[in-house]
Amino acid sequence: TQPCSERGRSWQALTSNKSEATFDDACECGSHARCGACIGRSDDDAEYRMPPASSLALMMYSSLLGEISLVIVIPAAGDYSRRLGADDLFSGALIAAVPVCATIGVALNHCLLRKGFSCKSLLLLLQVSAVLGNWLYSLAGLVQSKWTVLIARCIIGLSNGACLPARYIAMNVGPRRRAEAIMYLSCVASVGYALGPAILGLFEILVNSLQLQGLVVDPDSAPGWCMAILHLVFMVKIVLMFQDGSSEVARRGPLDKARDVGADGLAVGACCAAFWHLATASAVLAVTEVFAVHLAQQLWGWSIGGSAFLLAALMLFSGISEFGMGIVCRIFEPSDRAALMVASLLACMLAVPLLGWDRNVGAIAQPVLILGLLLVLLAIGLVRAFALACTTKLVPAPMKGTMNWWATSCMTLGRGLGGLAGAVLSLNSYASVYIAFAGASLVVSTASHKCLKPQTAK
Repeated sequence: TQPCSERGRSWQALTSNKSEATFDDACECGSHARCGACIGRSDDDAEYRMPPASSLALMMYSSLLGEISLVIVIPAAGDYSRRLGADDLFSGALIAAVPVCATIGVALNHCLLRKGFSCKSLLLLLQVSAVLGNWLYSLAGLVQSKWTVLIARCIIGLSNGACLPARYIAMNVGPRRRAEAIMYLSCVASVGYALGPAILGLFEILVNSLQLQGLVVDPDSAPGWCMAILHLVFMVKIVLMFQDGSSEVARRGPLDKARDVGADGLAVGACCAAFWHLATASAVLAVTEVFAVHLAQQLWGWSIGGSAFLLAALMLFSGISEFGMGIVCRIFEPSDRAALMVASLLACMLAVPLLGWDRNVGAIAQPVLILGLLLVLLAIGLVRAFALACTTKLVPAPMKGTMNWWATSCMTLGRGLGGLAGAVLSLNSYASVYIAFAGASLVVSTASHKCLKPQTAK
């Protein structure tokens, strides 16, 4: 179709035309109907659309705080549990409480958004709840009750808001830049996984140097005080800087509607495959985090601070690698499903350093094991990021919120189960579990490659 030549016509002339055109039908070039060139231009703009930078940054920061809350207690959970008269299984429950309750929180957040809550109001409500939960966690030492600590962690989990960042990206970022944005989101999550243990390690050094050992302030309760302050600061940023995005694509052109014809059906097999990748990748990630800390403290005799800095270094490497992949996605725009299959194959190949580990192999054991953990985190982070990108393109726009709810629920539930498993796995059993999951992910990604093809332009 050639661009319209009727440029410069006044609105009065358009309304008097026999075609009875409306203002919404008028083309950007001034014609009485949308011409082919302008349809193509607006469609291309929608493909690359981005939300306000400040709002997107705050959503990324929300994810950062949520991931810090998940992992900041991992190095101290065992010591805190034993101090309160509990065992290692209860320390695993403390770690798992946040992601498991975050799954319930995802459903509650989804319902509130459907009832008309704005994203800004919901973020503020979650920050208030998170502050109360962290205060309760810090003050639990006064009552010497393990159940008070567990309840506090459950409140923190309900306040996690895990579904909001990915949902915001799915609703407000164009499909051509969505994989890049989600890769950056995954990078932010990995940085959060690194900052949590690092903050705890720094607090242990500070508390010990200032000799602040007591019932209220100690290395075990320090995570709660730190997170409460961060959430209070975040509340101020939300009020001053956040702008609500659209719950749906704000304006969709004729080409978008044409592409959605016949796309009302849901590709159940593709969705199940994507959910499998998200759940298993999150579970393996949590298992690796907890297992690394358990290994450093129980086998190598490291302190809470030493194991915290080890976990921080591992997750920082994972975040840097995912940031680099985000740049690669922006340049080459790879197919999400092809990248998912390559990442699953990479996960299998990187399992080689895990084979044949033994605690009696001498000084080389620690470097080899740490290298293996680095490679595991690299592969699993890529699988999770590309699987999450696939989920945003399997359904039409009106179903993105529901799809995000299911995807986030799978990730948080996987993290919860992984946290419990990591606390009881041995050296050899961890390697077996990872290799089994990596092999299963490769089989699933290969079998579902065809059905993971995007059904519509979203």
